[in-house]
Amino acid sequence: MNPTAKGKIGRLPRPLQEEVNRRMENNEPGRAIVAWLNSLPAVKALTARQFKGLPISEQNLSSWRRHGYKAWLWHRQAVAQTLTERAAGRGAVSVREQAADWASVHYLRAVRQFLDQQAQGLPPFKLLREFLRDIVALRRSDYNRGRLRLEALRFAIHENRLPPAQ
Repeated sequence: MNPTAKGKIGRLPRPLQEEVNRRMENNEPGRAIVAWLNSLPAVKALTARQFKGLPISEQNLSSWRRHGYKAWLWHRQAVAQTLTERAAGRGAVSVREQAADWASVHYLRAVRQFLDQQAQGLPPFKLLREFLRDIVALRRSDYNRGRLRLEALRFAIHENRLPPAQ
């Protein structure tokens, strides 16, 4: 999930990380997940090459649960929420809006991951200001999108060309 991950599971190919996450989501016992992983040729090759042949342990899985799996859950929840909002009445959306939603989800994930990694608690004030500027820019974009929709609706009403009801 994280291209700079240093742990054993974090260095696995994404499809294997996805399968680990699905198994964790389905409450498969950690011991069974570790046994499955260590039986795979790709995992054996990775651990031999990068970890002196030491197999993946339950501790590695526990660490993944706190970081990689948690990020995966956040991402899925954000995507599900976006899709739910879309289905609740916003109808078809432009590629631009989809890209903005995608960027927002990944930005939030990056911020949360950064904050989780802070050992001393709160990040420096300067960094918080930078995050705030980015968030304000995202919110301003949302506001402008809504304003443009209202202007388009007003124009359609003025021209007696109402859009179809949604």
